[in-house]
Amino acid sequence: MAAQEDEVVIGQRQPGDVMRLADRGRRDLKRLLQEADIPPWQRHQLRVARG
Repeated sequence: MAAQEDEVVIGQRQPGDVMRLADRGRRDLKRLLQEADIPPWQRHQLRVARG
């Protein structure tokens, strides 16, 4: 039996995107970017992986 590959899609950030963090659970990506002091115009240019 052949191993099945996982599919990963790279795309623009969407409203409501969340990220799972080992030490903090699920967090809203918008809030994480704000906490990291990333300016809004740079946040809109980010690409995220979904899979």
